[in-house]
Amino acid sequence: MSELKFSLHAPTHLSTEQILEIAQYAHRMAQVLSFQRVEPVIALEGEAVEQVLSREPDVEFDPDRILVHSLFDEVPEGGYDYEFRAVCSQTKFAVFEQRNNEDEPEIWHIPPQRIVGFYARSGRGCSLLRLTFVQYPAEVVYAADSSLMFGWWAKDHVYLAEAYRYGEEHFVQCHLRHILLFRAIKQRFPVLKVDISDPTGYWKSGSLQRMLRKARSLFGSSPRQSFLQRFTKSVGGSGDEEKPLIKASMEREVLRELLSRN
Repeated sequence: MSELKFSLHAPTHLSTEQILEIAQYAHRMAQVLSFQRVEPVIALEGEAVEQVLSREPDVEFDPDRILVHSLFDEVPEGGYDYEFRAVCSQTKFAVFEQRNNEDEPEIWHIPPQRIVGFYARSGRGCSLLRLTFVQYPAEVVYAADSSLMFGWWAKDHVYLAEAYRYGEEHFVQCHLRHILLFRAIKQRFPVLKVDISDPTGYWKSGSLQRMLRKARSLFGSSPRQSFLQRFTKSVGGSGDEEKPLIKASMEREVLRELLSRN
């Protein structure tokens, strides 16, 4: 209940250049909406994807580890191969049983044929928005996820629970950035099919009052906030992250100002 799930689907006939246009527009909008951090747009296909994966040839793809989202949630400032991690995070796995029951199952690692998009972070307490459109080779991806056989896909989720610990105003601002970004993309590119699963209900209702009520029910209780505080300390949060939890209610004037800026 604390994650914003999204799925953007584009038809197969769109070229890499057309998807790049969508990604670049979304990138500009993320900057306009004052996302805390916006990584560069990447556009890789074919041999370029293979070249990126060859940068770290000693890395073994382990489906039990690669699919752990926390491995890719942090984007350090330096010493980090952004393209490599973006491709790895979109790698799918298909497991095929051998005819001889004594043999180990065969695992296929299926990186995307094409990947276009970027990473961004809305604000403190939010996990990464990984807005990367991918295409997979249809002849092999069926075994991994048949729903991805046709078209371009950008599917992921953003965790929002810890954003609330910095106060309601901060949570609303972070959440609005995501929603307004997806709305802008949907309006600018009608060819896209956009599905959003929003635990606050704001995507469908557009009601700030309803969003705040839902946010309070999701995150605002004392036990929930205590858990968030303990969790942040347990994972070694910085001094800034360990500030006392903030409980605040926004005035209507603050909400109007926030909306006028965004």
